[in-house]
Amino acid sequence: MRIVIDARFWGPKHSGLGIYTKNLVLNLASLDSSNTYILLVTDKIEEKLPENFSTKIVPIQAYSLAEQIVLPWILYSLQADIVHFPSINVPIFFWGSYVVTVHDLIKHYSRGMATTTHNPLFYWFKYIGYLVVFNWVCYWARHIIVPSNDVKQQLIKKCRVSDSRITVTYEAANLSKISDRKTFKQAFELPEKYAVYTGNAYPHKNLERLISSWKEIFEKSGTVLFICSGRSVFATKIESLIENLNAGAYIKFLGSASDQDLRILYSRATVYVFPSLLEGFGLPGLDAMEFGLPVVCSDIPVLHEVYGEAAYYFNPKDTHDIADKVLFIVNDLKTRKMLIEKGYKQNKKYSWSKMSAETLRIYENCFRLRQSQ
Repeated sequence: MRIVIDARFWGPKHSGLGIYTKNLVLNLASLDSSNTYILLVTDKIEEKLPENFSTKIVPIQAYSLAEQIVLPWILYSLQADIVHFPSINVPIFFWGSYVVTVHDLIKHYSRGMATTTHNPLFYWFKYIGYLVVFNWVCYWARHIIVPSNDVKQQLIKKCRVSDSRITVTYEAANLSKISDRKTFKQAFELPEKYAVYTGNAYPHKNLERLISSWKEIFEKSGTVLFICSGRSVFATKIESLIENLNAGAYIKFLGSASDQDLRILYSRATVYVFPSLLEGFGLPGLDAMEFGLPVVCSDIPVLHEVYGEAAYYFNPKDTHDIADKVLFIVNDLKTRKMLIEKGYKQNKKYSWSKMSAETLRIYENCFRLRQSQ
């Protein structure tokens, strides 16, 4: 079987999508030596891959006109049996056999002028285009992969996709522990008690309410909040909010954080806080659990599905409830210990190797179906 994977999103710089793509490919490389793989990349990748894996540099930006017009012809020339698009940006002029991963339907729910920097006419034109392409891609896909049952049910409801055409493949923690802890104090001036948030600063991440709740948390417990988020217009707004509230003494905006930075922060933090209103999976919480960090997060279905009893939940729209739940976990050592133990157990349920093996079976089933038609 000849498999093409669109790996133009590769690595942590592309956030969760890049982490998913990289872990999928590296684990497939360990699992499968019989099929031929071609990876579409925008630049050379450093990781060494086996002989049945090759790369093709395709300098085409995602969500561009060239992606819609030029990329299909490149795909046709590769004569793949199956093409896997790890994101919804499938060229509508590609009519080959493909599998697509739908990570979330956040844009279906989080929409409007508060979620964009474009002018209204351009935004709504682009948004309608997104909905058309999304439905088109899901309709023609051989199979759809999703990271949670919550996303699966949303997809069935919003796009009327048959249950049999969707498979849930759970992701897993991405950060691994390191043994050398001597550099931690040298690298960061860390307070005795602090919480960590990692992720982007988009409106659905609900950082404004988290920030509004933190004065009470700091005054009652001395716990400082560290926000790690890549630079963007939305991140700039969050920085301005912190400044306007004179919250700089107890909320620190760190910008982008490397994996090493996160290991340092997680290893000494008091709590990980995740106030998001919408998620497809919730990878950062599993990373935090891997480091023995208790997770306090939004009471939304997908996080219950992924974290189970290994997290403590708050109403994400109630700043007082956010403060109360965070303070409880900061102060209650017995509950903290229980969450840490449950977090370790919860993480063992997830594996990138298992996810990749399930994905390989999807490729094989799609190939057999195509051969029988």
